[in-house]
Amino acid sequence: VARVGPRKATVKVTTLEDSRSSNREVIIERARSLLIELIKDSRSAGSTITDTVRQVLQTEESVRCKGKLPAGPNVESSDAVIFVEGRGDVLNLLRHGIKNAVALEGTDIPAAVVELSKERTVTAFVDGDRGGEMILQELLQVAEIDFISRAPVNTEVEHLTHKQIMKSLRDKVSAELFMEQNKWARPSSKCSVNSKS
Repeated sequence: VARVGPRKATVKVTTLEDSRSSNREVIIERARSLLIELIKDSRSAGSTITDTVRQVLQTEESVRCKGKLPAGPNVESSDAVIFVEGRGDVLNLLRHGIKNAVALEGTDIPAAVVELSKERTVTAFVDGDRGGEMILQELLQVAEIDFISRAPVNTEVEHLTHKQIMKSLRDKVSAELFMEQNKWARPSSKCSVNSKS
Protein backbone atom coordinates (compact mmCIF):
# COMPACT_ATOMS: atom_id res chain seq x y z
CA VAL A 1 0.00 0.00 0.00
CA ALA A 2 1.71 3.16 -1.21
CA ARG A 3 -1.18 5.62 -1.03
CA VAL A 4 -4.23 6.18 1.15
CA GLY A 5 -6.49 8.56 -0.68
CA PRO A 6 -4.50 11.52 -2.05
CA ARG A 7 -1.59 11.04 0.38
CA LYS A 8 1.47 8.81 0.41
CA ALA A 9 1.46 6.19 3.13
CA THR A 10 3.59 3.46 4.59
CA VAL A 11 2.10 0.50 6.37
CA LYS A 12 3.93 -1.54 9.01
CA VAL A 13 2.56 -4.76 10.53
CA THR A 14 3.06 -4.61 14.31
CA THR A 15 1.02 -7.64 15.45
CA LEU A 16 -1.04 -10.46 14.02
CA GLU A 17 -4.22 -11.51 15.76
CA ASP A 18 -6.74 -14.26 15.03
CA SER A 19 -10.02 -12.32 15.29
CA ARG A 20 -12.00 -15.54 15.24
CA SER A 21 -10.91 -16.44 18.81
CA SER A 22 -11.80 -13.01 20.25
CA ASN A 23 -15.16 -13.09 18.45
CA ARG A 24 -15.74 -16.60 19.76
CA GLU A 25 -15.23 -15.41 23.38
CA VAL A 26 -17.75 -12.59 22.86
CA ILE A 27 -20.26 -15.04 21.39
CA ILE A 28 -19.73 -17.55 24.24
CA GLU A 29 -20.17 -14.86 26.90
CA ARG A 30 -23.35 -13.54 25.25
CA ALA A 31 -24.77 -17.05 24.89
CA ARG A 32 -24.00 -17.78 28.55
CA SER A 33 -25.80 -14.64 29.76
CA LEU A 34 -28.81 -15.39 27.49
CA LEU A 35 -29.00 -18.95 28.79
CA ILE A 36 -28.89 -17.79 32.43
CA GLU A 37 -31.73 -15.32 31.75
CA LEU A 38 -33.75 -18.03 29.99
CA ILE A 39 -33.35 -20.43 32.94
CA LYS A 40 -34.38 -17.73 35.44
CA ASP A 41 -37.43 -16.80 33.35
CA SER A 42 -38.52 -20.41 32.89
CA ARG A 43 -38.24 -21.10 36.64
CA SER A 44 -40.41 -18.13 37.56
CA ALA A 45 -42.84 -18.86 34.73
CA GLY A 46 -43.08 -22.48 35.84
CA SER A 47 -43.93 -21.54 39.41
CA THR A 48 -46.42 -18.96 38.17
CA ILE A 49 -48.14 -21.57 36.01
CA THR A 50 -48.16 -24.07 38.88
CA ASP A 51 -49.59 -21.49 41.30
CA THR A 52 -52.25 -20.42 38.81
CA VAL A 53 -53.35 -24.00 38.13
CA ARG A 54 -53.41 -24.77 41.86
CA GLN A 55 -55.59 -21.71 42.58
CA VAL A 56 -58.02 -22.60 39.79
CA LEU A 57 -58.31 -26.17 41.07
CA GLN A 58 -58.88 -24.99 44.63
CA THR A 59 -61.58 -22.58 43.58
CA GLU A 60 -63.26 -25.24 41.49
CA GLU A 61 -62.96 -27.77 44.32
CA SER A 62 -64.79 -25.52 46.76
CA VAL A 63 -68.55 -25.97 46.78
CA ARG A 64 -71.54 -24.42 48.51
CA CYS A 65 -72.85 -26.27 51.55
CA LYS A 66 -76.64 -26.04 51.90
CA GLY A 67 -76.57 -23.79 48.83
CA LYS A 68 -74.98 -20.85 50.66
CA LEU A 69 -71.80 -21.48 52.63
CA PRO A 70 -68.35 -21.99 51.04
CA ALA A 71 -67.19 -25.52 51.80
CA GLY A 72 -64.90 -28.33 50.76
CA PRO A 73 -66.23 -31.01 48.39
CA ASN A 74 -66.38 -33.75 51.06
CA VAL A 75 -68.68 -31.92 53.50
CA GLU A 76 -71.83 -33.68 52.29
CA SER A 77 -70.33 -37.18 52.59
CA SER A 78 -68.05 -36.82 55.64
CA ASP A 79 -69.04 -37.90 59.17
CA ALA A 80 -66.95 -35.07 60.61
CA VAL A 81 -66.80 -31.43 59.54
CA ILE A 82 -64.62 -28.49 60.45
CA PHE A 83 -66.24 -25.09 60.95
CA VAL A 84 -63.89 -22.25 59.96
CA GLU A 85 -64.43 -18.50 59.84
CA GLY A 86 -64.31 -17.67 56.13
CA ARG A 87 -63.84 -18.74 52.52
CA GLY A 88 -60.08 -18.07 52.68
CA ASP A 89 -59.81 -20.61 55.50
CA VAL A 90 -61.68 -23.23 53.43
CA LEU A 91 -59.33 -22.60 50.46
CA ASN A 92 -56.22 -22.88 52.65
CA LEU A 93 -57.43 -26.17 54.11
CA LEU A 94 -58.18 -27.41 50.57
CA ARG A 95 -54.65 -26.45 49.55
CA HIS A 96 -53.40 -28.78 52.28
CA GLY A 97 -55.74 -31.68 51.48
CA ILE A 98 -58.51 -31.08 54.04
CA LYS A 99 -61.80 -31.19 52.14
CA ASN A 100 -64.45 -31.23 54.85
CA ALA A 101 -64.44 -27.60 56.04
CA VAL A 102 -67.40 -25.20 56.07
CA ALA A 103 -67.07 -21.41 56.31
CA LEU A 104 -69.33 -19.66 58.83
CA GLU A 105 -68.98 -16.25 57.16
CA GLY A 106 -69.30 -14.16 60.33
CA THR A 107 -70.63 -14.26 63.89
CA ASP A 108 -74.27 -14.54 62.81
CA ILE A 109 -74.37 -18.34 62.72
CA PRO A 110 -76.70 -19.59 59.93
CA ALA A 111 -79.45 -22.11 60.70
CA ALA A 112 -77.84 -24.51 58.18
CA VAL A 113 -74.71 -24.64 60.37
CA VAL A 114 -76.80 -25.35 63.48
CA GLU A 115 -78.56 -28.22 61.67
CA LEU A 116 -75.26 -29.59 60.35
CA SER A 117 -73.79 -29.55 63.87
CA LYS A 118 -76.60 -31.86 65.05
CA GLU A 119 -75.86 -34.41 62.32
CA ARG A 120 -72.04 -34.57 62.33
CA THR A 121 -69.00 -34.56 64.60
CA VAL A 122 -67.91 -30.93 64.55
CA THR A 123 -64.55 -29.29 65.15
CA ALA A 124 -64.54 -25.50 65.35
CA PHE A 125 -61.19 -24.29 63.95
CA VAL A 126 -60.89 -20.53 64.44
CA ASP A 127 -58.28 -17.80 64.26
CA GLY A 128 -56.08 -17.12 67.27
CA ASP A 129 -57.45 -13.62 67.79
CA ARG A 130 -60.39 -11.82 69.43
CA GLY A 131 -62.60 -12.47 66.39
CA GLY A 132 -62.01 -16.21 66.70
CA GLU A 133 -62.97 -16.05 70.36
CA MET A 134 -66.20 -14.19 69.57
CA ILE A 135 -67.18 -16.75 66.93
CA LEU A 136 -66.49 -19.59 69.38
CA GLN A 137 -68.70 -17.99 72.02
CA GLU A 138 -71.53 -17.62 69.50
CA LEU A 139 -71.08 -21.16 68.16
CA LEU A 140 -71.16 -22.68 71.64
CA GLN A 141 -74.47 -20.92 72.33
CA VAL A 142 -76.32 -22.09 69.22
CA ALA A 143 -74.60 -25.18 67.80
CA GLU A 144 -73.44 -28.58 69.01
CA ILE A 145 -69.64 -28.34 68.92
CA ASP A 146 -67.63 -31.43 69.81
CA PHE A 147 -64.05 -30.17 69.53
CA ILE A 148 -62.26 -26.82 69.43
CA SER A 149 -59.01 -26.01 67.70
CA ARG A 150 -57.41 -22.58 67.46
CA ALA A 151 -54.71 -21.16 65.24
CA PRO A 152 -51.61 -19.89 67.09
CA VAL A 153 -52.06 -16.54 68.86
CA ASN A 154 -52.62 -13.60 66.46
CA THR A 155 -52.59 -15.94 63.44
CA GLU A 156 -55.38 -16.57 60.96
CA VAL A 157 -56.27 -20.04 59.68
CA GLU A 158 -56.04 -18.84 56.07
CA HIS A 159 -52.33 -18.02 56.57
CA LEU A 160 -51.25 -21.23 58.30
CA THR A 161 -48.73 -23.63 56.80
CA HIS A 162 -49.43 -27.34 56.41
CA LYS A 163 -47.46 -28.13 59.57
CA GLN A 164 -49.30 -25.47 61.62
CA ILE A 165 -52.70 -26.70 60.40
CA MET A 166 -51.94 -30.31 61.29
CA LYS A 167 -50.52 -29.36 64.70
CA SER A 168 -53.55 -27.20 65.52
CA LEU A 169 -56.00 -29.94 64.53
CA ARG A 170 -54.00 -32.59 66.42
CA ASP A 171 -54.05 -30.40 69.54
CA LYS A 172 -57.84 -29.92 69.48
CA VAL A 173 -59.68 -30.27 72.79
CA SER A 174 -63.25 -31.17 73.63
CA ALA A 175 -65.65 -28.25 73.84
CA GLU A 176 -66.31 -29.03 77.51
CA LEU A 177 -62.60 -28.98 78.39
CA PHE A 178 -62.06 -25.78 76.40
CA MET A 179 -64.87 -24.01 78.28
CA GLU A 180 -63.54 -25.27 81.60
CA GLN A 181 -59.98 -24.10 80.78
CA ASN A 182 -61.23 -20.66 79.70
CA LYS A 183 -63.80 -20.40 82.52
CA TRP A 184 -66.70 -20.08 80.08
CA ALA A 185 -70.08 -21.17 81.33
CA ARG A 186 -72.16 -23.59 79.28
CA PRO A 187 -75.05 -21.57 77.85
CA SER A 188 -78.34 -22.07 79.65
CA SER A 189 -80.93 -24.31 78.02
CA LYS A 190 -83.06 -21.23 77.22
CA CYS A 191 -80.31 -19.67 75.07
CA SER A 192 -79.06 -22.74 73.29
CA VAL A 193 -80.81 -24.32 70.37
CA ASN A 194 -80.00 -27.84 71.56
CA SER A 195 -77.25 -28.56 74.03
CA LYS A 196 -75.36 -31.82 73.96
CA SER A 197 -75.55 -34.10 76.94
